[in-house]
Amino acid sequence: SGHAGLFSNAEGVARLGMFYLGEWEKASVFAKAQKALEGTRGLGFDTGLIYPEGCGHTGFTGTSLYLSGENNI
Repeated sequence: SGHAGLFSNAEGVARLGMFYLGEWEKASVFAKAQKALEGTRGLGFDTGLIYPEGCGHTGFTGTSLYLSGENNI
């Protein structure tokens, strides 16, 4: 996906993460979209070794997010 990354404060990123984890638990489209499509990338998130058992985004501005539905984090 073409975007510059996450722009927010810690509270905003935490809220976004909690939303995505809720979607992950439902086995929703979001969870399915995180399966690597090309190389290690899902839709908007990386699934490589840097994100074991999950996915994440480093963000252009340094704001990062790591999600793991298996570990509920």
